[in-house]
Amino acid sequence: MFIKNTLQGRRFVIPDIHGCYRTFLTLVEKLEITKADQLFLLGDYISRGSGVKATIDHILNLQALDYQVYPIRGNHEQSFLETASSANLKILKAQAKRSKCLDLLDYEGQLKPRYAQFLQKLPFYLELDNFYLVHAGLNFMIEEPLQDMQAMVWIRTISETGAKWLKDKTLIHGHTPQQLFFIEKAIAEKRQILNLDNGCVYVNRNNMGNLLALNIDTFELIIQQNIDPISI
Repeated sequence: MFIKNTLQGRRFVIPDIHGCYRTFLTLVEKLEITKADQLFLLGDYISRGSGVKATIDHILNLQALDYQVYPIRGNHEQSFLETASSANLKILKAQAKRSKCLDLLDYEGQLKPRYAQFLQKLPFYLELDNFYLVHAGLNFMIEEPLQDMQAMVWIRTISETGAKWLKDKTLIHGHTPQQLFFIEKAIAEKRQILNLDNGCVYVNRNNMGNLLALNIDTFELIIQQNIDPISI
């Protein structure tokens, strides 16, 4: 899916929110986004944090107010959709409980239409004028990386051969938590493959526990420390 640069506002990328609603809300407020800006979200709204429903509701509400918010699919959304499509309500309820999103289900234990539609519409990647945005990464070991949807939400190791396929574009992803020091270093060096996942839910790990937003035009990194209650 190609998203055109409007050239009128700023462009921000935020990875792996994981139900950390208060942290996400505070970060978005810090960005002071306008309707001219574009906000790209790299998946994993589900699981770990207690504010999954509130996070998705906020995304949908911003879109309803005509803010340019573009969420993509993460492995947690993909897994949840696969379970929901199996029609095994007992397994779906168990997964929803583990993922702290029972409130996405109706009284019969089925995924509510509002959230089913949101999850089903999530693209696996976005292409911008000079960026590819994806949750986990791309499989550069095959001739057409954009055909490997599984890799887009699950891959952990990204081949260095990607630079040749990317040409003059930069790949931005999340999924694999990384210490802030390494993220800042990669951004400062403007590497062609950037991982923005600082493990927002890992508040007790060294140099982790922040939700990040990257201005992809200025390469300014905005950092928001996790302020949500976490138990994982």
